[in-house]
Amino acid sequence: HHLKKEGPVTFLECTQLARFPQSCAGIVCAFQVKTKKWKLGAIQNLFPLNNRPIVRVFCWVGALHLPSVPLFATIHRSSWQDIESHFSLQNYFLLDIEIVFINQIRGTSIRMELVCSTTTNII
Repeated sequence: HHLKKEGPVTFLECTQLARFPQSCAGIVCAFQVKTKKWKLGAIQNLFPLNNRPIVRVFCWVGALHLPSVPLFATIHRSSWQDIESHFSLQNYFLLDIEIVFINQIRGTSIRMELVCSTTTNII
């Protein structure tokens, strides 16, 4: 089944871990800490080689526009500053966090780029 590229913001787990930017900057993720509650985020940077490896994540803390649709995804924006208030920068030790990288397959991306035309939208 193919999803249309137009529609509410939609994410799928990333299974092709290739061509990530240095320190994973800007990569969208789902993550959980010891509370076991999954959260949506965008990585500011990841430092796996530090003495105590850490990740800095912009954690989504905003409201929902519709069920399962973050408000930031429906706001017209021209820069990160337009949605920055919907996120909180958090620091975690890598031993304390589980991260799943995700691909956005519909909607305007957190990074304000179009969803790549080669992104797989088969579910």
